[in-house]
Amino acid sequence: MKILLPYLLIASIFSLVLSRVIFKGDGILSLLSLSGIFISILAGVLHYLCLRGPLNRARTLTDQLISGKVPVFMAAKSKDELGALERNLAKLVENLRSLALFTRSMASGDLTANYEKLDSDDEIGDALLTLKGSLLASRKESEARRRDEENRSWTAPGLANFSNLFR
Repeated sequence: MKILLPYLLIASIFSLVLSRVIFKGDGILSLLSLSGIFISILAGVLHYLCLRGPLNRARTLTDQLISGKVPVFMAAKSKDELGALERNLAKLVENLRSLALFTRSMASGDLTANYEKLDSDDEIGDALLTLKGSLLASRKESEARRRDEENRSWTAPGLANFSNLFR
């Protein structure tokens, strides 16, 4: 509703002019004042209606993102600022979807999945790629420990059997 305030202010100025002119009996100025009131209110309503749809879509999307959902979102094809806002929100949703896919694959043990950072300042991408590197290093270290333990567990019974044979 704040969008309508400037238009209502202009309409009230026209109504003040109309109230002054109506007593003087000037028909042309009265007609101009009435048309000014009508045009300013009409322009305000049209402006409100043009902005309401895209802003409601953006608000609905951000409400869903805040609650943790990553919905399907298609940006409008308009070339204005609201279209640019919706395209940026669509890129954000797509990036969040790829982040979720990447983290799910890591959580399932698949450390071969790749993630392309958005740019050099992508903090979340850096953190996830660092986590992936740590998990890979931990997996290699765990595998090396398991092999060493297998060798030790094979060596001890083998030596016991060997000493039994010598007795």
